[in-house]
Amino acid sequence: MIRRLLIFAIGLSLFLTNDLFAQIPQGISYQSVVRNSAGATQIATPGTIRFSILQGGETGTAVYVETQSFTTSAQGLIVATIGKGTPTQGTFSAINWGGNSYYLKVEVDISNKGSYSLSGTSPIVSVPYALTAGSLATTGGASGNVLTWDGGNSDPNVALFEVKDKSGNPIFSVYPTGVEIIFDETAPVRGAKGGFAVSGRNSTRAVVDIMRMNADSTTVYVNNLAKRGAKGGFAVSGRNSTRAAGSEILRVTPDSTRIYTANAASGFGVGQRGSGSTDSYLKLLPNNYFIGHQSGIKTTGLYNTFFGYTTGLVNTTGANNIFIGYEVGKANTTGSFNNFTGYQAGLKNTIGFDNVFIGNKAGQKNVDGSYNVFLGSEAGNNNVDGLYNTFLGYQAGFSNTGGASWLGDFNTFIGYQAGYSATTGYRNIAIGYQAGYGLTTNRYNVLIGETAGYSLSTGQANVCIGTYSGQSLTSGVGNIAIGLDAGFVNSTGEENVYLGLGAGRGSTGSRCVFLGSYAGYSELGNDKLYIENSTSSTPLIGGDFAANRVGINRMPTTYTLEVGGTIWANGTAITAGISTWSDTRFKTNVTPISNPIDLIMKLRGVRFDWKREAFPDRNFTSGKQVGFIAQDVESILPEVVTTDAEGFKSVSYDKVSAVLVEAVKAQQLQIEQLKTENTKVALMAKENTEQKASIDELKARIAKLEEMLNKLISNK
Repeated sequence: MIRRLLIFAIGLSLFLTNDLFAQIPQGISYQSVVRNSAGATQIATPGTIRFSILQGGETGTAVYVETQSFTTSAQGLIVATIGKGTPTQGTFSAINWGGNSYYLKVEVDISNKGSYSLSGTSPIVSVPYALTAGSLATTGGASGNVLTWDGGNSDPNVALFEVKDKSGNPIFSVYPTGVEIIFDETAPVRGAKGGFAVSGRNSTRAVVDIMRMNADSTTVYVNNLAKRGAKGGFAVSGRNSTRAAGSEILRVTPDSTRIYTANAASGFGVGQRGSGSTDSYLKLLPNNYFIGHQSGIKTTGLYNTFFGYTTGLVNTTGANNIFIGYEVGKANTTGSFNNFTGYQAGLKNTIGFDNVFIGNKAGQKNVDGSYNVFLGSEAGNNNVDGLYNTFLGYQAGFSNTGGASWLGDFNTFIGYQAGYSATTGYRNIAIGYQAGYGLTTNRYNVLIGETAGYSLSTGQANVCIGTYSGQSLTSGVGNIAIGLDAGFVNSTGEENVYLGLGAGRGSTGSRCVFLGSYAGYSELGNDKLYIENSTSSTPLIGGDFAANRVGINRMPTTYTLEVGGTIWANGTAITAGISTWSDTRFKTNVTPISNPIDLIMKLRGVRFDWKREAFPDRNFTSGKQVGFIAQDVESILPEVVTTDAEGFKSVSYDKVSAVLVEAVKAQQLQIEQLKTENTKVALMAKENTEQKASIDELKARIAKLEEMLNKLISNK
């Protein structure tokens, strides 16, 4: 396209070596930016430039040719005066500028490689007027005189003076009220040509750019110098009624850019007029900043920042708001202290306050909900009047609406679609990819991990922490599932505790406690206890809460405490009784104990004290003790002695009773035998007594007989 630049003053591109009316000048100022064939600017590059002045056309006869050496500036610029170089053909001062048309041919040898590249050929249109000015009549230079020329035409729209390109198109025009510069921004930039430049000279008399316009940019150069007086920077000013310079409107300096306004209430604005109405695009006030089509056009509240199409369109007294994005906060009227950023974020908010909505359609349907933080595309999209919610992630809390009595309040949903379906539930926490996705009217749930509590639709007071933990829960209440896959299958169970990787994964019951990796993995019952680190159905510790039973290394079935293995007690065991398995169905190779009395007679019962100080970890009791020495017993009854891994020995005192029983039985047999023998002895003694009595009686009878016999004999 053709770009037009209208300015009111510009210096001539001719460098006049002497006073304009003194004599014909002997030089033409030339400057250009040097680029290579790829269009890259050549910085601090040496080279040679050749100027040829052609007569009559672009291929006309060269009347003057010269060369000049150069080194480009930091901007790739070269500055030269045509006529001051080394002539190779003709004489510059001998050119008859007034009688012919001339063209300037420019060739460049970058880096002095010995070959020139054509930079371009263009007509020298204005030079004849300037260089023949010395032949014009002059008038006095009295104060107030103005030099004018109208070409015989008083129409202000007709140029007084024009410079045209080779196609006859104006590129520089002077009008009675100004100057117009036109350049073709669609034409490719070749060599040092293209665009428009205003230049000055520095302290070394080198030419430097002040303003440069190209097809892709417009640049104003300002020296990085401290401001001194009225100099420095770039300024736009107005004029007062006396046409004297008025106050500054725009100032650009290295350390600041300032726009001055005279009315603090009106500020600075950019808009469009049409059909009798005004559309505001930009309005900057001391207490409000509005950027965007009709943004904040009805605002009376203070300290608002609206940036985007119709942001804060109907805002009235709302204050301290920040709305950034298309239609952000469009319906807000009195809501204050809100921060909405993103396409249609907080679109329908009217009176809600202290909200932060950041993301595409974040909090889009919020009306009067307050104290919410929604971060992420469509986070909290359907929230209407929910309070104190924090939703972070794509569509986090998407369906939350709110309601009376804390419905839809105090929720924290963090993660992709976390708490997506929650509507009026309250005081829930869901953190993780689709964590608590199915929540609706639930409350008091804590769900942390990918899809944790994913299907929980009505369940309450559940804690699920870990990827897939409690994923199938729907209406369960009071469950705690911590660990990957913990409680994965259970849907309606209540008051379960699953702690560990895969703990209770297949469980469907209620009131169970499973602790450890895969503990209770396949248990379907209720009121069960598993402490285990595998999927085994024989846990390290098992229990049945309903039956008040606990097992060690087994699941209890009959007794309050069941142990699947040896019990080692570090201390004193007090019990009302001990029962040992003794069923004949469990035994084989049964033989009687031989010589039990001999075995018992060899045992040595002792009194002793435990070495409590030497073995404090054994928890030995204090005071005098009675018992056996295990080493003594081992040599007599090795079956009742056990040696542990450290070499310490223990005695199964209960087993000694079997030997004692057999010994008592043997002794009793001996007693019975003695009793039989004693009976026999008593009978014999009785018989002896009776025999003695009989003997004594016989003796008495014999004595009487002897007496009677003696009497008889004596009587004879």
